[in-house]
Amino acid sequence: MAELERKEVQDGGRIGFMENPGDLDKFFQDGVDIARDSDVAIVVVGKDHEWETETSNMVSMDLPGRSNEFISAVAAVNPNTIVVNQTGSPITMPWKDEVSAIVQAWYQGQEQGNCLADVLLGTVNPSGKLPIIFPKRIEDTPPYDNYPGENDVVYYREGIYAGYRFYDYRKIEPFPLWCRTNEFHEVGIEVEVDVTNTGSRDGKEIVQFYVGQINPRLHRPVRELKGWEKVFVAVGQTVTARMKIDKVSLSYWDDSLNKWVIEKDSEYRVTAAKDSRDEGLTVLFMSPKEYQWIN
Repeated sequence: MAELERKEVQDGGRIGFMENPGDLDKFFQDGVDIARDSDVAIVVVGKDHEWETETSNMVSMDLPGRSNEFISAVAAVNPNTIVVNQTGSPITMPWKDEVSAIVQAWYQGQEQGNCLADVLLGTVNPSGKLPIIFPKRIEDTPPYDNYPGENDVVYYREGIYAGYRFYDYRKIEPFPLWCRTNEFHEVGIEVEVDVTNTGSRDGKEIVQFYVGQINPRLHRPVRELKGWEKVFVAVGQTVTARMKIDKVSLSYWDDSLNKWVIEKDSEYRVTAAKDSRDEGLTVLFMSPKEYQWIN
């Protein structure tokens, strides 16, 4: 509670907590009424470790109970609605176009009050990137048609197209899941990229480097994350993010040869981007020779 009693939190706000709400329908409407009369509405939803645990499967990607309905109801009366989601896995977001911001908070542990307040109040500029894909619906995921399998046998038919690779391959476009106060402009060539902070706040940027082979002999992902660098950029400053391209970044395992292979006259595209769907900055190069090795 000490975190909620900080002056910057209490100033102009009202903090409340109720352990056993009783009549949920009544408090559902009370929450909507409070949001209608507020400048900003922050709706905190999610699951817990009883919902998301090992050795069992969740029955749905949806939020529990009437969470989705409540978010839509609040967003309908307050255009400045922020949703804070505390889960360890993706959820469906039928209200994504109705709210002004979404914070994927995960499970922050005992310091969650401090860190979440600092993010929402602008004390810290959030600079993280999602490590997983949030599909629009469960039917859009690679293994959907294969689960739960037949006769206790699961066939992983998605093959190499897992995670972001599947959505690149199918050319499925995402919706913007995060936004930041700052705008970063990336300029540069090859695998050195200059990142300039053109915003009004200091912040960090994670430059991601993707490598993709053009017209490969075997099936390969459109592009694969091969490296990244997180850089701090003060307002108005420029820093350089770097990645070294090595043979491992270019090769694939050939089952017929039992070797790692880089094809002769193979052409590659290296992209420095903000995330897996960002077009970013791209440079092309060729490998004129063939390379094969085991270790």
